[in-house]
Amino acid sequence: MEVVGIGLLAFLFIAIAGLVVIFAVIKAVQSSLRNVANRAMERVLNVGERELVKGVQNIERAIGDEIAKNDPNRLATETMKLAEEKAGELTVSQVMSGLDVRQDVAVRTLEGIRKKSLCSVQDRNGQIVYIFPGFKKRKPVKICEYCGGTYEIREEEPLPSCPSCGAKLKAATVLE
Repeated sequence: MEVVGIGLLAFLFIAIAGLVVIFAVIKAVQSSLRNVANRAMERVLNVGERELVKGVQNIERAIGDEIAKNDPNRLATETMKLAEEKAGELTVSQVMSGLDVRQDVAVRTLEGIRKKSLCSVQDRNGQIVYIFPGFKKRKPVKICEYCGGTYEIREEEPLPSCPSCGAKLKAATVLE
């Protein structure tokens, strides 16, 4: 019985030693996995941080572009160039499409230019047209001092008096 008891003790000792080794291996694997997970998490956080910084930079750039796009001085300058291209007459919709801005921005820009007396406003059949006299073609004419008739100046047959009422004609310049 003693041999069986010693054998059983040896078996238990080996089993316990095996369990201790298995426990130690599990702890080592857990520690390694924890280290790997921590490093992986650190890398993910670093990548996330870099992407977050890139995202913030993109937002800053977009805001800067939007601010530059809606700068009142730039818009006024671009509107004046557009008025010159359009022979001195602009509508709000032309400014909206020409400068790629919203209606309120186009109106604010045109009204700012009008307040500086660089253009005037006319209502043409319900549509508001901004007139830029500096970009309109000028045409020499003769205007009757009595009836207000306007006549083109012709070199081949100058008009000494008004064809309608006979009054004296005065030289003037009108916008086309």
